[in-house]
Amino acid sequence: ACPWMNGQSFWGRDSAPREKRVEGSPLFLMGPRACAWGSILVCFGFFVAFLSLEIFLRCWGPDWLKTRMREVGVENSTGAKAEDFGSDKNWPVVKKEGKFVQFKPQRQFRVQHYEYDIVAHIDQWGGRETRSSEDLKKERFMPFLGDSFTFGIGVKDEETYVSQLKAHLNYPFLNLGVPGSCLANQLDIIEFRHKDLGSPPVYIFNFFIGNDLTDLYSFRKYNQEKPDTADLSVLRASRSTQFLQAVNDFVRQNKFFRKVYFVQFFKSKFLILYNHYRVSKGITRRMDDDFFQTVIDHQHFKEMSDYLTNELDRLAILAKDLNFRPVFILIPDRHQVNRNLWRDKLEYYGLKEQDVDGTYLNKALGEALDSRHIPTIDVLDCMVEKSRKFPERKLYYTLDNHLTALGHEFVAQCAEVSLEEILQEFAH
Repeated sequence: ACPWMNGQSFWGRDSAPREKRVEGSPLFLMGPRACAWGSILVCFGFFVAFLSLEIFLRCWGPDWLKTRMREVGVENSTGAKAEDFGSDKNWPVVKKEGKFVQFKPQRQFRVQHYEYDIVAHIDQWGGRETRSSEDLKKERFMPFLGDSFTFGIGVKDEETYVSQLKAHLNYPFLNLGVPGSCLANQLDIIEFRHKDLGSPPVYIFNFFIGNDLTDLYSFRKYNQEKPDTADLSVLRASRSTQFLQAVNDFVRQNKFFRKVYFVQFFKSKFLILYNHYRVSKGITRRMDDDFFQTVIDHQHFKEMSDYLTNELDRLAILAKDLNFRPVFILIPDRHQVNRNLWRDKLEYYGLKEQDVDGTYLNKALGEALDSRHIPTIDVLDCMVEKSRKFPERKLYYTLDNHLTALGHEFVAQCAEVSLEEILQEFAH
């Protein structure tokens, strides 16, 4: 701050009297007016530097930055308040022993985000309505279990891949997908509802590669059993995580900052430096869920895989006791499907190609299921081919990461033949 702001001249309180300061003298040049002008010039210099950097980044910035700006720049087309996005606080659910059992039958609720505004209808069995749900009345169901991708967040009832598979294959499929659930929750649902559902002969599990493993890791059962197992638990609930999320939300919702390239550029560089510091201290990097399980030989991948192994063993016992056959469909993350998005995200986090493997979890899960003789349908390669064939069409939402209606259509097409072969084999 300038000294005159504290009631004194540049030279102090005992400097020459005001009347002796003449134009051109050091006393005049360093007086209050000159100091004020100096402050203005400094601020102007910062503004010009910022503006020059912003123009440079807009014109010649890296691809990852342009991708990031497309994501945060998505406009709110729903008219809903941002704090209501993705909220399930008003969803009608039935719980038992504190655990989710089903949605309340014959209800409906609205699901909104920046890029979609849909109404989800719940059928008489407490699941998302499928095409022609009425024709399931006298048949033994084949329930689909999974998270928000199976439920169909962002698309209409008839657009989910469960609805489309049911229409194409003519099997009594029931959509019991629950947003935010993991394999542990889905096995709870089977334990609670198997008899009520008519003792289904087949359950079709849908595993989203993007976050189903980290969701399992976060499941309260494991947090209670091993509260100090790994630093991912710190990432989930720490004040720094909440603060960074609040900053992200503020920038994304602010009409000015969401359009400033410099903000996202600086945030990425800060995050890379911060992650290097965390790694040097033996602490986990901060990343999106879908990138935790791509880091090769990472300690937390092994810990999370141990939890998955426990639940797969539980599934094997449950299937034997209740006499049903499990099937798995692996749903890819958008960064696996779109190679450009994958490279951009690696640059954003400062990761190297040799340190990560986008199919790391696919391979590990596939091997675990094969060892238990559980049929697996991995639609990744097919979805990659679809994406290459139709590069101008969106399979996933830009910001939200859920499948679009076209994405659901492609998943159904990619899984249809293999699923029918498996179900016909089970019938024999």
